[in-house]
Amino acid sequence: MVPFFLSVVHSSLWSLVFLVLIPLIILKVTGIPGDPSPIGAFPIIAGILLSLRAFYDLSRKGGTTTVLRMSSGLVREGLYSKTRNPIYIGVVLVLLGESLAFSSPYLGLYTLLLWFTLHLWVVYVEEPLLVRRFGEEALEYLGSVPRWVAFPRIWTCWGRRRKPRSSPRSP
Repeated sequence: MVPFFLSVVHSSLWSLVFLVLIPLIILKVTGIPGDPSPIGAFPIIAGILLSLRAFYDLSRKGGTTTVLRMSSGLVREGLYSKTRNPIYIGVVLVLLGESLAFSSPYLGLYTLLLWFTLHLWVVYVEEPLLVRRFGEEALEYLGSVPRWVAFPRIWTCWGRRRKPRSSPRSP
């Protein structure tokens, strides 16, 4: 119960900072352009639902969103069987919706910068930690599940590790 509670508190605080406070500061400094447009509602709702489902999948299998506690196992079920970072995708969707709702290029820029920062965090911190902690199981997971979004096979450059090509056959 305590690990779940820690994850809820951790996720709530980070969400408050990155999805509410920072965007409010950006809008306050750059000027709020009036009433929000409903065009941003779909990505906001989709991002919230995606993050909640991912959080559920993670906590149900002993994973955690807090750095204060290590996960008890590698979570590969639910959304984590389709993408390795569904919570981060949800965060980016919410921010994209906010930038669309307020027609704010500054929120759009913040969304891009946060996504880039999250990408660097995943590549240089989270994935190496997974490999150190779970070894071969993590390597297999990293090689088989896309980092961000599962695109059709011809678009594998976005988030999916390319598999090494086999050597050409001799004639």
